[in-house]
Amino acid sequence: MCGMRCTQIALLSALALTGCRSVVSLQELADIARRVDIRCLAVESDMTVASPFSPEYTDGLLRKVRTNLEAIEALFEVDVPSTLVVRFVGIEMPNLRMQEDGEGGFDLEGLERPSVHGVVGFAGGAQENPTVTIYVVPESAVTLNEGKQASIIFYFHSADDTIRHELTHVCAKLANMDGPTWFDEGIALELEYREMDEAGVLVPTSMPRTLRLARDQRDSYSIDAVLDWEEQGERIHAGEEQPFHFGRPLAHALMRFLLERTPGKNMRAKLERILATDLDEIRALGPEWKTWLEALPPDE
Repeated sequence: MCGMRCTQIALLSALALTGCRSVVSLQELADIARRVDIRCLAVESDMTVASPFSPEYTDGLLRKVRTNLEAIEALFEVDVPSTLVVRFVGIEMPNLRMQEDGEGGFDLEGLERPSVHGVVGFAGGAQENPTVTIYVVPESAVTLNEGKQASIIFYFHSADDTIRHELTHVCAKLANMDGPTWFDEGIALELEYREMDEAGVLVPTSMPRTLRLARDQRDSYSIDAVLDWEEQGERIHAGEEQPFHFGRPLAHALMRFLLERTPGKNMRAKLERILATDLDEIRALGPEWKTWLEALPPDE
């Protein structure tokens, strides 16, 4: 493996989003990405990380990507191609408004998905050329619900969860484990909220925020609502479909429930069994799943 190097590249002209619209499409975000301030590339033989941050900060991001990727590759028993590119894109967004997202976090108005600490990610590309793009607001003034001003800043630990989530999508695709929305998001959230032990293994956390939310919403949604969830991004962007805000925590809860009760020598074997299970068999587990949710420990 060649040594890491950080190279200063020409400053690209940044584009500020003027006006505060309710939705910015993925194509518009992609257009913005081509004109944002990317100052540094961290390059190794098997991956490239681009960011608007300093060389030292970008080196740290590359180490975070590598550590999380190795742990997720081990769980899926796959090797991500050496063409992996991870881009951290800083977007300057004037007049940001921070709205409660209904899940205990917040949305940044102008982005179509919930964002924590100004971080939102997308996995894409073909299997042989995987890419992850993570949009960040490095530092910006925002208006809170009650009209107060605050500042939102991108931190290292804010990236860990999003990095794991998007790398899970990459590895699942390589493992031929693309599934319905509840499956894809359920496993991505399961790994997003895991913690890494000293051996570099991602181990489950007992009660992440998503499981608390799912437990509290157990009487409001049936297992059918989760299994039938189909996220149509373009319809959401066009205002023709409302996002299912509780879809993600409920999908995570269903995935954790299924992983706990499904036999298998490792996570990959369990996931293969779950993906191959007839949907009607999973629907029939609705009452048992509700009982499992109710038995989750209370908040401390």
